[in-house]
Amino acid sequence: MRCGICGANLRDVGSFRGSVADAARELKIEKETSDKAFRRSDFKRRTRNWLIGVLGGLAMIGAGFSIVELGGLREIVYIGYVIALTGFLLSFRAFFGITRSVRRR
Repeated sequence: MRCGICGANLRDVGSFRGSVADAARELKIEKETSDKAFRRSDFKRRTRNWLIGVLGGLAMIGAGFSIVELGGLREIVYIGYVIALTGFLLSFRAFFGITRSVRRR
């Protein structure tokens, strides 16, 4: 039999010669390491979502006000305001970390 990770022959592996305390210490270290990795990945995910939301909202605000400034027809100006307001709401939600739905179930 071979190890699925490193490919070493399992017949060459000796039996565990440590104490129960050693096994508990190794388990604790492994758990702490996995917790740190989870927190790090969660922080990266939240930061990425925050940046995408804020920058996307600011882009929509800029596009909306550009349409307002360039639009000649009243309906197009209203569409620009709606786009800018949607961008403001998107950046507001992202900036303050609001992720839940507004509707209650």
